[in-house]
Amino acid sequence: MGFQTWGFVALEAILHYLNNADVVENFCTEGAYRTMTLVYRIEQVTKVYRGSTKKANNRLTLSIQEGEIFGLLGPNGAGKSTLVKQITGIVRPTSGNIQLFGIDVVKNPEVISEYVAVQPQHMTALVDLYPQEALLYTAQLRHVSETVARKQTQALMEELELERMRKKLIRHLSGGQQKLVSLALAFIGDRPVQIFDEPTNELDPVVRRRVWEKLLSLHRQGTTIIIVTHNVLEAERIIERVGIINRGRLLALGGVGELKARIDQRIR
Repeated sequence: MGFQTWGFVALEAILHYLNNADVVENFCTEGAYRTMTLVYRIEQVTKVYRGSTKKANNRLTLSIQEGEIFGLLGPNGAGKSTLVKQITGIVRPTSGNIQLFGIDVVKNPEVISEYVAVQPQHMTALVDLYPQEALLYTAQLRHVSETVARKQTQALMEELELERMRKKLIRHLSGGQQKLVSLALAFIGDRPVQIFDEPTNELDPVVRRRVWEKLLSLHRQGTTIIIVTHNVLEAERIIERVGIINRGRLLALGGVGELKARIDQRIR
């Protein structure tokens, strides 16, 4: 089987191979990352939700480097969103350690809001506000001055074409429109680390391209970007390094090119 693209058939083949591996397949060229600043260091993180015996995350260990575009890939229910909830302080790990710029986020959760912005898969907060209100409110929470907040809000309203939604409460917007608002909320305030959970779901192809272009623009400015997705065919366009998760386990970690070459050899 050729591995020219990362379509869903290829993903299934990759998971079949990796699920039968005894150890994490590490495709990193180790020396390439040693001199870079670590944003996240995740060590042996396990999560078991109350009332369950299933490990949503099972001894995950990986690091994310400053300024890179890191992809967290896997099928629905693999444990990706659970990991995101832990690295953003929404839930506590059952065991293990998570550091953000060398600071333990479990012991010091307040550090997360200073450095990290998150676009969740589904909006639940601020839905009773208008898009412009939500952006200004979020900017205020991130200690952005009023002048800069208004300037950034207007720029994002125009860039993501939110102007036509100005007079609608967020809860009354369509799924795709809410996705655009959630993306704008992540962008505002220029946090150095930005996490996107399925950022292009429910968006049409033209808008999707615009979102990828925006993420690449942020990357060029030095922003660390983490993309959580099951759509590897789209994500491979901009991801530099990837971690593949399934059934709560980290199955592979490394550069996209190295990963594709190694897996292609194994599943031909």
